[in-house]
Amino acid sequence: MSYDDEIDIYNDQLGDQRRGFSISFDSNRKDLWSTIDLPSNGFDAASAFLGAGSASGAFHGSVATPLGRDRSSTRFTIDSLRIGPPSPSLEVTGEPSGFTDFGAVRVGTTSPMHRLVIENSGDLGSELSGDLSPVVGPFALTGELAFGPLAAGVSTERGLSYSPSQRGLQTEQFSIAPDNSAGVQPTQLLLQGRGVGPVFTSNVASSGLAFGRIDGPAFVGGQRYAIENTSTDLGYAGLADLTIDYELIDPVTNAPSQHFRIQGLDPLDVVSPGQSHNFQVVYDPIEPGRHNAVLSLRTDQGSPLGV
Repeated sequence: MSYDDEIDIYNDQLGDQRRGFSISFDSNRKDLWSTIDLPSNGFDAASAFLGAGSASGAFHGSVATPLGRDRSSTRFTIDSLRIGPPSPSLEVTGEPSGFTDFGAVRVGTTSPMHRLVIENSGDLGSELSGDLSPVVGPFALTGELAFGPLAAGVSTERGLSYSPSQRGLQTEQFSIAPDNSAGVQPTQLLLQGRGVGPVFTSNVASSGLAFGRIDGPAFVGGQRYAIENTSTDLGYAGLADLTIDYELIDPVTNAPSQHFRIQGLDPLDVVSPGQSHNFQVVYDPIEPGRHNAVLSLRTDQGSPLGV
C-alpha cells in the first residue's frame, strides 16, 4: 500500500466549500477499513468501507474547507491512514440522565419507564451483537435479552423500571455483554432505587371495643384512639404519607351504624411520617338494647397514595 503524505484538493467550482479526494491502494485483503485523521486546521473528512471482494480500490471522502477560503487549490497533511478489519464498539446511554438510578419510589407502585440505548459506535462495516443479563427482584427489563447484530451507527432500545415491595435502598448489577470476537468488553451497570412509604400503627384493638352499659340516650360513651405513621421516610414529597379511610357498619343491617359514630377522623385524612392522628369512637344509642358495630380502618400502605 502506498499513499502521499500530502494531497492537493482542487476546486471544481469557484466558491464550492466541499472537495472530493481519494487515496488509492492495492491489497490482498478482502475487507478493508480506512480512516483519515486530520489535524485541527478546519478540515473534516468522511470515512468509507471497502466491502468484501475488493482486492484493490480507492478511499473516497470529502473535505470541508474553512469558510472564506477562495483558492483554486489547497493542501493538507494526512496524520495517519489505518487499514484493517472493521471493529465494533459498545456505547450505552439512556434517558433520563442518570437512568440507572430510579430515586425514591413509593412501595406498591412502579416507577416511570427509563430508556436504555445500546449502540454500535464502532467502525463502518462492523457488526455488534450480544446479550443483556436477566433483571430480577424489584427491577424489570422490557424487551428481549438478546440484541443485534447492529451495524455501525445503529442502536436498539430497552426499557427499565423499578417496583419496590419494601422500604429501603435496593441495588442490582446488570450487564450488557457483546458476543463477538472483536474484544469488546461488557458494560456493567448498577441499578438502584429506594422504596419509600408509610408504616401504619394504631392502638385500636382488633379483638373488639367494649363500651359496657350506657344509660342513654342522655348519656354517651366514648373511647379515644390514635393512628400513627411511624415511617422514617421524611422529605420525599408526600411519597410516605398515610391516607386513612374507615367504615362503621351495623352487622345486622349491613348499613352504617346508627348507634356508633367517629369523631375527629374524616375519610381520606392524611398522616405524614412521624405524625399521629387522634380520634374517638362514640357510642350514642338512639334506642334501648344491645348494639354492635364493625369498625374497619383502611390505609394506602403498600399501594399508590390515596388508593
